[in-house]
Amino acid sequence: MSRVKEDLLHAEEDAESAAWTASPEGRAEKERATRAQAAADAERARREQAWASERPVEWAEWQRLQPLLVPVIDFGGDMRFDFDNFLMEVGRAPSPAHRVVRKAKALPYKQGNLRWKAATPPKTNPSPAPSRAAAQAASDFLTKQEVADRLQVSTRTVSRWRSEGLLKEFRRGQVLRFKLEDVEAFEAKGRSGRR
Repeated sequence: MSRVKEDLLHAEEDAESAAWTASPEGRAEKERATRAQAAADAERARREQAWASERPVEWAEWQRLQPLLVPVIDFGGDMRFDFDNFLMEVGRAPSPAHRVVRKAKALPYKQGNLRWKAATPPKTNPSPAPSRAAAQAASDFLTKQEVADRLQVSTRTVSRWRSEGLLKEFRRGQVLRFKLEDVEAFEAKGRSGRR
C-alpha cells in the first residue's frame, strides 16, 4: 500500500472516530467509560489504603520497589503484578529490618526475581578511636623530629647521637622511634655527660 493510500485510510478512520464521539451513542459510551474508570480508581485507592494499614512493612517495600520494577509488556492479559501478587511471591516480611532484593543480581527487579533479605548494618569505621591506654603508649615513643624539638637540636644531631650510641633507638615496623624514658635519661645527663 502506498503512503498516500495509508494517509487517506487514517484520515477516514479519524473522521469516523470523530463522528462517533460527536454522536449521542458515542458521548454515552465515553461517559460510561469515564464512570467505570473513576469507579476502578476509587476501588484501587480503597484497596491500597487497606493494604497499607494491614501490612505496613510489606506496603512500604512495595512502594520502594515501584520505580525499580521493570514494566511487563502485556499483550491483552488482565493479570497485573500488583501488591497481592507481590505478597504471594515474597510472603510476609520476616522482620521490619528485612528488605526485598533480587534473587539473581544479573536480572532486573521483576516478578519472579524478588526475595526478602536481612538489611545489612551500616559500615562502621574499621579503625576504632584509640583508647586512653593506647594513646598513652603511643606518647611513650617519640619521632626523630620530636626528640630534636625537645632537646632543641637538629635532626642531624639526633641521628649522629643515635649512630654514636648515645641515644637508643627503637623500631616500630619500619618507623624509627625513641623511647621517652631513654630521651629523658639522656636529657638528665646534660650536655657535659654526653661525651
